[in-house]
Amino acid sequence: MSASTRLGQAWNRYWFGARAPLSIEVVRIGVAAALLAAWRSMTVSSYHELLARYPEGAYRPLGLLRIFGGDPPPVWCLEGLKWLALVGAVFVLIGLVTRPSLVVTTLSMCLLVGLREAFGKSWHHSFTPVLVAAIAFMFAPAGRRLAVDALLRRRLGRPAPPEPPAWPVRLVQLAAALLFFNAVYWKLARAGLSWALSDSLRHHILAQFDWAGHQRTPLADYLVHHELAWKAAALANMFTQAVPIAACFLHRRPLLRAACGLFFVVETLLLDLVMDLPNYQLLPLVVVFVDWDRFVPWLRRRLRRGDPPEPPPPAAPAPPEMTPRAHRLAGGFIALFLLANLVVAFAPPRGLDVTLNLYPLSQYPMFSQARAKEPYDVHQSWEYETIRFSIDDMPAGPRRARIERALDTRFRRRWSARDPALVERLLLEARKAYKLKDRTITASYALLVAPPYPAEPELAIHTIGVLGRLEHRTFRSLLGTAGVDDRGRHYLEPRPTGVSLPPGARITCILDNDPTEHELPVQAEGGRLYYQPLGDAVHTFVAEVGGERYILGDTLTHPPADE
Repeated sequence: MSASTRLGQAWNRYWFGARAPLSIEVVRIGVAAALLAAWRSMTVSSYHELLARYPEGAYRPLGLLRIFGGDPPPVWCLEGLKWLALVGAVFVLIGLVTRPSLVVTTLSMCLLVGLREAFGKSWHHSFTPVLVAAIAFMFAPAGRRLAVDALLRRRLGRPAPPEPPAWPVRLVQLAAALLFFNAVYWKLARAGLSWALSDSLRHHILAQFDWAGHQRTPLADYLVHHELAWKAAALANMFTQAVPIAACFLHRRPLLRAACGLFFVVETLLLDLVMDLPNYQLLPLVVVFVDWDRFVPWLRRRLRRGDPPEPPPPAAPAPPEMTPRAHRLAGGFIALFLLANLVVAFAPPRGLDVTLNLYPLSQYPMFSQARAKEPYDVHQSWEYETIRFSIDDMPAGPRRARIERALDTRFRRRWSARDPALVERLLLEARKAYKLKDRTITASYALLVAPPYPAEPELAIHTIGVLGRLEHRTFRSLLGTAGVDDRGRHYLEPRPTGVSLPPGARITCILDNDPTEHELPVQAEGGRLYYQPLGDAVHTFVAEVGGERYILGDTLTHPPADE
């Protein structure tokens, strides 16, 4: 027997060799519950108001949204999709018109959730696992038990449909387990065990909370104060993320498979207890780790122990198997789903999911950066680059502080902005989102410095300079570019917008993420300022204008930070 024949037989045994009539229906209910939780969190009361918050150019269509072109879908369409998704999810939950409802609610939710994520540089990972699981289940032969469809079928005297194969359950199980396995994969790929055995988790916790002044959870606060605790927690995190994928290979070991599902629950809970990320919409997916077709009969036998045995039911004719056409269609869908997910999740480089724009298929490099310096066994400081916002003409007080913290959090993944058009768009979006009308808003580039352990875990804020300011309807910025000309000379080229750079202005720079200021002699030639590099490091250039410090640009734009 050839290798290809054996591989084909193994493929068919895994996906189509077992029947799972009850498990499919329980998974149907779990997927519907997860979609309803996502609907509650990600839909809005008025899509007209949502779209009005964002300035022109902020929208980037994700996934299926590209069928509407470069502009968002019309408001009437979004409102219709919202209610179509809700009705469809309820129908899936109760098993009414089940198979069409699965397709309708899945596609509607991909559009609605994608719209909420389409106004950022990348997307969050709180709801993509639910959408991917719904796609995996979208064509499942569901609604044959525990469903209104099944009740109507019996009332109409129609023959029982065949018992469906287990492929939908196993595909959803893979989609759920892939979330955390991909996260631990990127940790190992980027830093190995050094991710856990360094100060990385301590610095990730500081970034999650202290970055925008949020109070740490009690468990997070304990971890950042105790070295052994955060390293043990980091190792436990990698372990709990890796275990659920083993369930995909344990379909003949139902107890071990269910145990793997417990780690899925544990990891979801710990994300909230440590990082304050309550992704509880994921929890209904845990039903895929239980073999309900074995568990329910076993439970019935336990409950009926001691009762006289019931006579066996009369033998019924065996239901027909899948037709060859249905088998080919299901096999093709499984292969396409696996190929797309595996390529997006594991193929380098990091960020390929955003490049390919196959939303909601995603990489999950959650907190995978090793936020620690080599050598990893030495405690050292860590610096974060960020954008900090200030509402200059609003009186100091709780409301101003609350809005500024919200803006710092909302745009935290845009700290690498060096494009003046992008900075202006962020300021316009900030003004619209928080109804600040003509308030003067400033976006500044800052470094947040975490001191090395055992110093008190807190972030010192070093504001380097202004990226841009929106004053009434005028945008002010000196952001430009830096490079090397054809004669090998290093230059920076400011591009004044709304503010001028006076001749002889003092120019300084910082190197890498060290907030120490260095004098930078420059020679003006045309519109460029030529200089000699101060070392093999990223130079961020700053000019003093009218008593303020403005960012001119830098020699290297950094990749976006992890969420």
